[in-house]
Amino acid sequence: MKMRIILESKLLVRNKNLNRNLYTLIESQLADRKQPVVFNSKCSEWVPICAGVSQGSVLGQMLFLDYINDLIANLKCNVKMFAEDTPFSKVVDNVESSGDELNEDLDKVHLAHCSK
Repeated sequence: MKMRIILESKLLVRNKNLNRNLYTLIESQLADRKQPVVFNSKCSEWVPICAGVSQGSVLGQMLFLDYINDLIANLKCNVKMFAEDTPFSKVVDNVESSGDELNEDLDKVHLAHCSK
């Protein structure tokens, strides 16, 4: 249920005015999904999918953009986002303070998006 946790803690809490019908639609696309693995023409048992969205869906792209949209808010470093690549950079005036600022920004992103 990792995607559900992400949905509830990041998307829905941040967007408290989200229409209940829209929430139900999003939840229905992410909940109770299963898939098998096929290898050498043999199919495994169907197992629950607890993360991700269906490939090729517009919903996946929209959720990804909403999830990372606030990634660069309140950061001191320069951030360039492209697809799943997000490099951080900083002009170094002072090695110690610049290193500290980079680490602070990485900590902010980790706490906001990776811990739960």
